[in-house]
Amino acid sequence: MTQSLPIYDFSTTPEQRAKENAKIDKAIADAEAAMQVQQLENSIKKDAPAVAKIKAKKLVAPKKAAAKTTKSGRVVGISADENKMLLNLLQTVQNDSNYATIVKDAAFSKILARYNK
Repeated sequence: MTQSLPIYDFSTTPEQRAKENAKIDKAIADAEAAMQVQQLENSIKKDAPAVAKIKAKKLVAPKKAAAKTTKSGRVVGISADENKMLLNLLQTVQNDSNYATIVKDAAFSKILARYNK
């Protein structure tokens, strides 16, 4: 069994080895500084914990506006049959000469106009 002995390099002087070690130490310090800068840049890109928590929650979708139905010719709050009866009554009043003063009224014309077909 053969033992190998450690090999020592005596080709450099202690001053040269110190300079070499200083270069290595500087390279290590520069690499550590670069990693810290990278970590800071990454942390800036990330959201703050409170912001991330809010973003993680699903936002409630806004309620959709009710679809506008164009149901002209009706009074809101009464049934369809009542609306038909009201339309017939308005048409009867419009055609009757006894109600001539009412027919000339702007309010009557406005109500009758709601029942356009």
